[in-house]
Amino acid sequence: MKNTMKKILRRSVCVVCALTVAGGAAYYYMKKSGDNTIATMGEMSDNTPVIVLDAGHGECF
Repeated sequence: MKNTMKKILRRSVCVVCALTVAGGAAYYYMKKSGDNTIATMGEMSDNTPVIVLDAGHGECF
């Protein structure tokens, strides 16, 4: 019984660590790709028209 609890605890810790690493990597790459978009370059005033061109491919490099 004690050995089974150790296995369950060890696997749970492994899954939590893997999810944390995956979530951190996803957040990092979303943040990094968000900095390279046209919307974050420059400043706009209230009366500036906005034109959004999107090809629909989802990646921006």
